[in-house]
Amino acid sequence: MEPEEKPVMAGIWPTIGRFLRIFDEIDRKGGKILKWDLIKMVGSEAAFNRLITKILIKNKLLQAAKEGRRTYYSKTEDGQLFHRTLRNNYLLKTWARIGIKKIRRWPFEQAPPEG
Repeated sequence: MEPEEKPVMAGIWPTIGRFLRIFDEIDRKGGKILKWDLIKMVGSEAAFNRLITKILIKNKLLQAAKEGRRTYYSKTEDGQLFHRTLRNNYLLKTWARIGIKKIRRWPFEQAPPEG
């Protein structure tokens, strides 16, 4: 009998799922979403700051634009690529098998190691 395979990304699925819902909602709303809609999606202003500001905007996956008194958020080119990647479960599972810690240590400024 084969050992049962543990869920590869059990620890990060909730956050990945949130990001996927955020990007899907941006697409559903025509490419831009109000700040208030994002706050409602993530649950609070603190969660907005933690997930949207400190992760998505800091890593240039979303950008903010003011129109009058309202602030809209839209995906950047990198955000488009990230969204496509989130939709591809095979890529996510591969990253998880490589190991998130290894990916964090990988010097992305250099070419990946051979072999």
